[in-house]
Amino acid sequence: MYNKPEPNPIKNDNVAVWDLVIQDMKDRDNTGLEKYGTRLQPFNGRNSLIDAYQEVLDLAVYLRQTIYEEGLVVSEETTTVLDELSNRVIQIVYWVGVIFSSAFFFVRLLPEGGNLIEVLVCVVFSLLCGLTSWFGFAIQLAELLI
Repeated sequence: MYNKPEPNPIKNDNVAVWDLVIQDMKDRDNTGLEKYGTRLQPFNGRNSLIDAYQEVLDLAVYLRQTIYEEGLVVSEETTTVLDELSNRVIQIVYWVGVIFSSAFFFVRLLPEGGNLIEVLVCVVFSLLCGLTSWFGFAIQLAELLI
């Protein structure tokens, strides 16, 4: 069921979503420039993985707020499942960060005598950990929907 390819999108007169996202990114960049006096740049003294994790926590709170406000919670059992799903979302984003940061870290070791095979093993291991979280999330989502 999930391996079946989606049909091609149907052209319509609505705005392209990419244009919306790009504009949102430009607006967010300008907001950061106004607030901090500089645009976001690498090696700025902050840990971007921690920043991203904190943003994911905020996302989980906003999602939970919307679930509550929209009346999507109908029972204590559903609340428990939704809480678990929120935790899974946080774990998934965490593992995505681990995957990319570990790949970046190990690739930086290559010029210093690192071995490409070792890098690939670490990246594959990180991917497997991330996929485990995705799989658990998918199972819980299916249980919620059934």
